[in-house]
Amino acid sequence: MKNILVPTMMAAALAMGGLVMAEVESGLGVGTPVPPFNTKDTCGENAGKSLCYR
Repeated sequence: MKNILVPTMMAAALAMGGLVMAEVESGLGVGTPVPPFNTKDTCGENAGKSLCYR
C-alpha cells in the first residue's frame, strides 16, 4: 500500500502545481508599449554611462 500511496501523492502534487503555474502571466502583453527605462551601458563609446532608453 505504501509503495502506491507515495508516488500517487507526488503525482497529484505535481499536477496541482502545474495548474497553479499555468495562471501566472509574466512580462508585457502583446502590443503593450515598453515604458522608458534607465540602464548602465557596459561596452562601446558609452561604457560606464547611465542611459535612458525611450
